[in-house]
Amino acid sequence: MFATKKGFTLVELLVTVSIIAVLMVIVIPELQRYRQRFYDTTALSDLNQFTKAVANTDTPAFFINWITTPGTHPNFPEVKISNEVNILDVSIDTGLGWVWYAWGCHLKGETGYFLYIPYGTDPWGGWMVPNQIQESPAYRWLCP
Repeated sequence: MFATKKGFTLVELLVTVSIIAVLMVIVIPELQRYRQRFYDTTALSDLNQFTKAVANTDTPAFFINWITTPGTHPNFPEVKISNEVNILDVSIDTGLGWVWYAWGCHLKGETGYFLYIPYGTDPWGGWMVPNQIQESPAYRWLCP
């Protein structure tokens, strides 16, 4: 009688390892895309929260501020900014009224966000869309 061997043959092990490798090749890029979406959504959420804080104030006049940690803005200490999110805000007097600009992005994200809020007459005459966050990779210039 022949003795039966227990265990897997070399061919079975190689087939199993190759199937796992193929699945990993498919899954890893998708995980990276989800991670990028998470980073970009975090920056969008922080800019949206910061925009609401600005909208609740009566004065549009602010100095240029980088925001990289929670509570660093002198006018909005209650705004919590996530780690590795940069927000730049600036106010400009155009002669027709004040305009508030903000750019935001995550250091590891793929896209950036831009927003402007006119106080008084819109100096751009409808050329730009006010009060709506716009998304573009071009706005990533403020992230290193």
